[in-house]
Amino acid sequence: MASTFTWTPSKSFSNSNKARVITAQFGDGYSQRIGNGINRFAKTWTLQFTSIGVDTAAEIISFLEDTEGIYPFNWVPPGEAKTYAV
Repeated sequence: MASTFTWTPSKSFSNSNKARVITAQFGDGYSQRIGNGINRFAKTWTLQFTSIGVDTAAEIISFLEDTEGIYPFNWVPPGEAKTYAV
């Protein structure tokens, strides 16, 4: 079971969506596009943490290092009810 990111970022955070697409370019000027994978939309969050102590910052860094960038974890963005597997 995936662990959960429980820290709440400062109010100034943002997210973006980007579709992952593979394009085949043909010699006659035409191209064909297809979605890449079953989760075609890459959702990215940019978080800021202000007014947190050194211990809390160390906990966040340790949590992210433990995932090694390859192990998923759960997160519920502030103001949303949906849980994302990040």
